[in-house]
Amino acid sequence: MQSFGRILRKAMRRQPFARLLVFTSILWLSGGLLLWALEGLRNPDFDTVPKALWNIAVYLFSGLDSGVPRTVPGKIVVTLVLVLSLGVAAVLTGTIASFLVERSLWSRKRMPSHDLRGHIVICNWNDKAVPIIRELHAAIVKDRRPVVIVSDSPEAAALPEEDELPEFQDVYLVRGDPASEVMLRRASAHTAHSVIIPCGTSSISGGQRPTRSWPPPTSP
Repeated sequence: MQSFGRILRKAMRRQPFARLLVFTSILWLSGGLLLWALEGLRNPDFDTVPKALWNIAVYLFSGLDSGVPRTVPGKIVVTLVLVLSLGVAAVLTGTIASFLVERSLWSRKRMPSHDLRGHIVICNWNDKAVPIIRELHAAIVKDRRPVVIVSDSPEAAALPEEDELPEFQDVYLVRGDPASEVMLRRASAHTAHSVIIPCGTSSISGGQRPTRSWPPPTSP
């Protein structure tokens, strides 16, 4: 039971569709039971629980096109359901639009069909990633290697286009946890020339932690 609760909380945090589904289900069930309790004895449109739930479903997705309440409390409940249904529709539209835009951003930099070898893998994404890519693909660099970014951050999808910054040519994205072995295999980290992990700021010393790479640089 505890594991199910953890899975549900995790899904609620990460999946906006799950939060919207739970909210809509609660609104549907509570509204239907309230209307059945308030209108059941006076209104044949709500004299059973299935009829009340059906009318609430119509209110949520169509408007006041079904049974009409007769009591004042019933009218108040229906008014609240109709108002909240507008919010549900707005959130659903925004969530779908955000999902489609994010999917489009991730797909434009997807991994090539052929296997990459000798490339550079950047695990995680922060404000240091863009300067790192610019240095790796600078004009003075003769051996420009492809770069693969492994990150689940939405900011990684907002990479500049190649026509905006030529340094971002041959830069690909793998969406997922950079600590996952599956994601690293998708990025062909086992055949990479090196792996770079941009570190964040340190709260202990107040300075910045250095960027780490593998294999480590060799001393002359």
